[in-house]
This record gives sequence, C-alpha cells and structure tokens, in this order.
Amino acid sequence: TQSTESPCFPSTKSITETQVTVTITILTLVFSSCTVIYSVYLTVYVILDLDFWYNEHVLIWCYVTSTVFPFANSAGNPILLISRSDSLRKGIWKRGSKQANSSSASTVVTNANTGTV
Repeated sequence: TQSTESPCFPSTKSITETQVTVTITILTLVFSSCTVIYSVYLTVYVILDLDFWYNEHVLIWCYVTSTVFPFANSAGNPILLISRSDSLRKGIWKRGSKQANSSSASTVVTNANTGTV
C-alpha cells in the first residue's frame, strides 16, 4: 500500500518524534557542556603539570565549574522542558490558575465567616 503522507506536511507523529528528538539532543548538549567543563579544566592543569593546589584563581574556577555549572544545568532543565512542551506548559498554567482561584475563594469564605469584607 502507498503512504498518503506528503513529504511537505509530515504526520503529527513524526512532528512529535522530531520535537522529542530535538529536546533530548538539547538536554544532552547542555548536560555535556556543563559537566565536561570541570573535567577539561582540571585535566589541562594536570597535563601541563601545573601546581594548581596553591593557585587560588585555579581553585576558584575548579569550584565554579564543579558546582555552579552542574547546578545551572539542573535548574535549567525544567525550564527547557517546559518551554519545549506545549502540553506541559498548558498544564502548569492551568494548575497555577486553579491555585490562584482557590486561594482567593478561601479568602472570600474566611471573610464571610468572620463577617469582614
């Protein structure tokens, strides 16, 4: 049987697969770049046989690359996933609006029970 799918207009399934593939690729590149920096930085100093344990500048950069970059990766992953997923973004907005409505509704009920406005 012949496929009725047009090469100019791919099916929804292939668009979704492409979006997932791109998202995974971006996550992998961000993780790799945030993690590899420390290893490369430290390896260069070891290969060059530099005495880095007494160099404050190098130790600060070792700390930054071993702590800040992995933290930035962990903090950025949810932002990246939310920005890449329409359904996740809509679900978060819907949940946020429900919580905002429920907190204002509880304020009205509390005020009605106490007789204040």
